[in-house]
Amino acid sequence: MLRAIGEPFVAVAKGIVRTSSFFFKEIWAAVRQPKLVLSVLLGPFLILAAFGVGYRGQTPQLDTVLVLPPDQRLPDDPAAYRDMFSSVFVLKGVTRDRAQAENELDRRQVDVVVIVPDQAEQTVLSGSHAQFDVLFREIDPLQAAWVRYFATVAVQELNRRVLADLLGNTREPLDRAAQSATAVRTQADGLASDIQRNDGLSAAGRVIAMRQALQAARTAPGYSVLSAMGGKQADPLAPAEADLAAIEGDLARGQVNTPDQVVRAQRLQTTSREMEQQTQAATRVPPDVLAAPFSVQASNTVPAEPTAIAFFAPAVVALLLQHIAVSLASLSMVRDRLLGATEVYRVAPVTPFEIILGKTLSYGLLLGVVGVALFFLVNRLLGVPMLGQPVWAAASLALLLFSSLGLGFFIAGLAETETQAVQLAMLVLLASIFFGGFFLALDTLWEPIRAISYVLPVTFGSIDLRDVMLRGAAPDPLMLGALGLIGAVCYAVASFELSRRMATQ
Repeated sequence: MLRAIGEPFVAVAKGIVRTSSFFFKEIWAAVRQPKLVLSVLLGPFLILAAFGVGYRGQTPQLDTVLVLPPDQRLPDDPAAYRDMFSSVFVLKGVTRDRAQAENELDRRQVDVVVIVPDQAEQTVLSGSHAQFDVLFREIDPLQAAWVRYFATVAVQELNRRVLADLLGNTREPLDRAAQSATAVRTQADGLASDIQRNDGLSAAGRVIAMRQALQAARTAPGYSVLSAMGGKQADPLAPAEADLAAIEGDLARGQVNTPDQVVRAQRLQTTSREMEQQTQAATRVPPDVLAAPFSVQASNTVPAEPTAIAFFAPAVVALLLQHIAVSLASLSMVRDRLLGATEVYRVAPVTPFEIILGKTLSYGLLLGVVGVALFFLVNRLLGVPMLGQPVWAAASLALLLFSSLGLGFFIAGLAETETQAVQLAMLVLLASIFFGGFFLALDTLWEPIRAISYVLPVTFGSIDLRDVMLRGAAPDPLMLGALGLIGAVCYAVASFELSRRMATQ
């Protein structure tokens, strides 16, 4: 009976012994290769350090040549045009020879050629846009997008300056509109005073004068601009004209200083004062504000805006750990098979699960130490922040290694030789760079193709580590669960494949 009770414990103890044998075997194999350990530990850090030292994170600076039209009114001195270009377009010279500028562009002596339109004034006056031609030779689509974007920004700035100059030189319409509004307000005050004094004759004269003032205000050159700035109604003078017509009718019937007239006169005073205030306010607005009434100030609400190095560091660590884990796991299984160790396992009292578990624990411990050391180094030496709880970083790292090692064991089932295992590991690395959110955001990928991203551990590992390190937040449970699911599926398939091979050999 005691023997029956103790058998489960003995079975568990045997399993632990068998699993630990694979654990210590792989650990000892790694420890016996100090160069391997040193390269695994220092290699990723040195890559990150070199990236941190070399990356400047600056927008491109493009050597630019400005091609002027034959019109001699434009000066040839580059200093006259430098303030028109942003920091991206560095003006290197001004010429009127377009062929020479295009030749310099072909020979890569300059990056951009900006061609000023000929007869721009006549083109605009004819109702068409005067077009700047921007020529560049760039095969990098990101750099080409930068050129197009900054070219658009530069033209918008030029349009704003031209509009500001036009508004600055044409303030007379606004001034005349303000004078008309003041005349309307003066007549409205006089009309109210005449009505209160029961002076019907003077009030009738005021009505005629005020009607003329309203007509002058309506035909003032700046009235349409002021009407648009009011924005409440299409014709802001229509209510005043209606009140004035009612007062005029009462005066024609000999009625003066009636309660209705007093109310209408007061309303005319209020309306005229508001119009006068609006016109005077419009004349005080600087031309550059009228040309660009809206501005923007973008604020980043993250706890600390990371540098480029800090942004890429979690993804680089995740990518390197995934690649090392996939390579170690796949090569270990393939090497055992090629050396005949699998035949020994077949007759030994060991299960496929115990073999994979032992290897997982050994590689997991080794890569866990490497991961912790990398996080410490990038934090202390490269200044990458760790804003979140370290326990969440540890959980993300553990699940990343779990799923990556599982993917390595899965690949081992597909490879027959070490060369095939290395090639498959490199394909996983290549796919991770393009589809793992390393350089390109996932939402920039077409959805059917984005499915590739969701089978790569680095995709979720990068998101989790960035959340913890840079946002100071706990990782999304779905992201952690996805890592666990990838690992579980890969381990199940790898165990089945190893069982099949051990059964058939």
